[in-house]
Amino acid sequence: MAADNHAVEDAIRAVPPPRGNRFINCLVSCPCICATAIMSLCMITIIGTGMVIRSEGANVFSTGASNSLNDVRTREWEAYQSAKELIETLAQDDQDVEESDCVITGWGTEPRPCDTKTYPPLTQSGDMVLTAMISNSDDNLFTEAKLRELKKIEDTIVEHQSFKDYCMRGDKTGMDQSCAQPTSPLGFFYADLSKTGSAGIAQVFDNVDKLDGAADGVLNAFKTSGLDADLAQIEGSVIRMTRYFMNGGASSCSASGFGSREAFNGPGIVQCLMNNSMNGLSASQLAKDVYKEMNPLVVGLRSPRGSNLQNVEKTLKLAASMKTVGLYAPYVDFYFDKSFSVDNPVSKYSRGMIRFGMPLPGYNNSDDRRDEQRDKFRKWFREEFNDYLKSTKGNNDFEFLFFATPLIRDEFIAILLGDMTKVMVSLVLVFLWIWLQTNSSVIAIAGITEIILSIPLAFFFYYTIFGFKYFDGLNAMTIFIVAAIGADGIFVFMDQQI
Repeated sequence: MAADNHAVEDAIRAVPPPRGNRFINCLVSCPCICATAIMSLCMITIIGTGMVIRSEGANVFSTGASNSLNDVRTREWEAYQSAKELIETLAQDDQDVEESDCVITGWGTEPRPCDTKTYPPLTQSGDMVLTAMISNSDDNLFTEAKLRELKKIEDTIVEHQSFKDYCMRGDKTGMDQSCAQPTSPLGFFYADLSKTGSAGIAQVFDNVDKLDGAADGVLNAFKTSGLDADLAQIEGSVIRMTRYFMNGGASSCSASGFGSREAFNGPGIVQCLMNNSMNGLSASQLAKDVYKEMNPLVVGLRSPRGSNLQNVEKTLKLAASMKTVGLYAPYVDFYFDKSFSVDNPVSKYSRGMIRFGMPLPGYNNSDDRRDEQRDKFRKWFREEFNDYLKSTKGNNDFEFLFFATPLIRDEFIAILLGDMTKVMVSLVLVFLWIWLQTNSSVIAIAGITEIILSIPLAFFFYYTIFGFKYFDGLNAMTIFIVAAIGADGIFVFMDQQI
């Protein structure tokens, strides 16, 4: 019996042990050499990645193009880049900038020399608030009740006691210090036509309605063949006549016989110049009548808006007809959605924009102590409007959304901190799980380190070696996938070795 046992034991010893996976055996048998090689490779690629990011800055992220020549994004992006480079080249040639050692740099922008000129306060473009409005209760955002609520929201900003200290000035010379009007649909529905002698948009609508010979509520005058060309001819003539008058040209419209900028605002001057401009034109009489009847509205849209709501129904019908005419379409296109038309004069969506100016009083230009100016404005805007604008989302009849560029940096940093917190929590949980499964803190530390270092390693090969330039911000989400796959790889190696 003992002999049989010895024979079995000898037979077992004679069987060669399983070879297993050579790579894993090598990795386990020579951990220090493998770890040093992997870490060296990671450090080399990290240094290379850092040099790429340092040289190209934000351009390594989200160029907007793909690597496929058949992808429309590539063609659109290349066209945009070409146009951008051409504009920058022309602007650089035309700029009369004094020599300066100051350079403006920013994330995502090319370095440029500081502006050394002096501008009137608030006449350069600064931050802005972009707004979007969506009707929740029905397909028409522009009802009397909703328009009044929208005006309350917008007035909270534009009628703030300190708004004039930060608003964009309409006059670039600085002589007129009034604020430029917001780009808003409210400027249409609250247009002030009183200075032109008109009773309002309802009267304009009725007058245009009569031009086709039938006051039936349908503006057939806008459907006249050749109206676009005739109106363009009239507009060009009026502009030339107005410039001639304001530059001191001889004119029968002025009592002195000569025009001037001061005399232009006199009573009846605009109407007289408009009538004189039309003399001798080949445009049809209907086109001339349409231009005359629409002029009070055009003047009202360029002027500060009033406090009285216009007739909403007739305003929508008039806007829908204006959209079909080239001369008047720019006044309404921005505010109504694509389904808005003569047959469907309702709009579920709209948008607007409130602009702020630079430099602030006490500064020479927007580059003069740039960070100080921006911090001062951002602090004022956040304290006065941030909480209020966020509270406007609670309206049941419509949704008011805003994108305030003064808050971008703070909001972006808050988002980054929140996302980084989620990443850190995920990595900590993965580390603890590896430690629990392998019962080794060394393996857990080495594993999570290599998982983290694999990101710049992969980016170096992706961007530098293989030359792929498309790297969207969403690609940063790969950290979660890499953490899961990396931990699973460690478990597979351990199971294979065991």
